[in-house]
Amino acid sequence: MTIDKAINRIKWRIENGGWKSNETDVSAFNRIVDFVLEKKETQLQVNTLFTKVFIMLWINNLEKFDTELTDEIVLKELYKRIDKPMEYHINLLCTKANDLEQMKLFRNLNIELRHEQLISKSNRTKDINKLLLAIGNIDNRKRLFGSYWDYKEVEKGLYKNVFDFLSFYHHK
Repeated sequence: MTIDKAINRIKWRIENGGWKSNETDVSAFNRIVDFVLEKKETQLQVNTLFTKVFIMLWINNLEKFDTELTDEIVLKELYKRIDKPMEYHINLLCTKANDLEQMKLFRNLNIELRHEQLISKSNRTKDINKLLLAIGNIDNRKRLFGSYWDYKEVEKGLYKNVFDFLSFYHHK
């Protein structure tokens, strides 16, 4: 029996006197109905949000593989990513965030980001000296060695942001 049929059955019993209900019973029943309606609305919103995120990933894969909308590689890549455990995705986010911090450090220190064979020895020495000075600061050291963002911190922030995001759209 579906939840809708169950609610309709109880509603019919209350309305037709087959069940002697008092005001508290009716209030409880109405709260259950409201809860079910809220759940359905949330489900619809979550699926809409999921569809939007799916489209964004699809577009990303179209660009990544430089292919057509109907190319199977796009969906295969999405399935491959979704099949991975949550820990994999959090680690990936953590690694990407640390890579970006490292690049930001290099930019802030004006360190050349070219192949070392293309950088003069004197410029390479200057860059090394800049890094040696910079790693005296613990945050810069963490940025340079890819440990600025740790897994637990990223995981906690991720779940908070996902919850906030879904709450925002649930109440919109």
